[in-house]
Amino acid sequence: MTLNVNSIRSLTDFRRRSKDYVEELQKTNDPIVLTVNGEAAVVLQSATAFQSQQDRILQLEIELNQLKQQRPTPYQSSDANNLVATISQRFSVFQEFELPQVSREPIREAIDFSEES
Repeated sequence: MTLNVNSIRSLTDFRRRSKDYVEELQKTNDPIVLTVNGEAAVVLQSATAFQSQQDRILQLEIELNQLKQQRPTPYQSSDANNLVATISQRFSVFQEFELPQVSREPIREAIDFSEES
């Protein structure tokens, strides 16, 4: 949610008209930013909007933890075929294939590091 210019008000104005602000917050559920010396100091929101936000955060945390538990273990070359199978199952891709065997030789052995004369 983005804040519009009309939702930025001074703390002094809030002190003068706090009852009006509370009514506005309850009516719109939109937050209001209060400023002190022209700088944002606090954000006000209705209890309903706050609770809704907290519920949404809790739901997202639950979903994130579920996704973390479902993710495959970190990739290891010996597990490449298992990784492909896991991804294929998760995304309903049923094409079976074997990964080619990869040479276990370090790449530096394949490169000549000797200086050219």
